[in-house]
Amino acid sequence: MNATTPPNPPNPPLIPFNTLVRALGAPVRCAILGALSDGEPRMVKEIAKMIGKSPTLVAQHLNWLRDVGLVC
Repeated sequence: MNATTPPNPPNPPLIPFNTLVRALGAPVRCAILGALSDGEPRMVKEIAKMIGKSPTLVAQHLNWLRDVGLVC
């Protein structure tokens, strides 16, 4: 690397394949990921309204998605 080449950014940690399959295997989690796919931050109540589920259910699934690293 020379003085003009910026260093490569660190790679995010890889999500294990079985975790990704479990995430995409739940229709509610797929709907949540779809609601977040435009990159805009959203509140739980907004996501719940978008996908037609209760905020409690959405919050539970968001926690799972956050724990495995699929959402921040």
